[in-house]
Amino acid sequence: MMISTAAEEHLGLTTGLTGAAAQNLEELSELAAYIFLLTGQLRIRYHQSALMSGN
Repeated sequence: MMISTAAEEHLGLTTGLTGAAAQNLEELSELAAYIFLLTGQLRIRYHQSALMSGN
């Protein structure tokens, strides 16, 4: 999320990119963050179901 913030030039951060390159970096970093959140949730769900089943 810090990369996305820097790509949008918020909080005094910058990547040095402008235009479409900055937009692409922002969107790709947000996509990666959402994928990481989803995989974290799936791992938690898997471990909870394993505990409930006694494995």
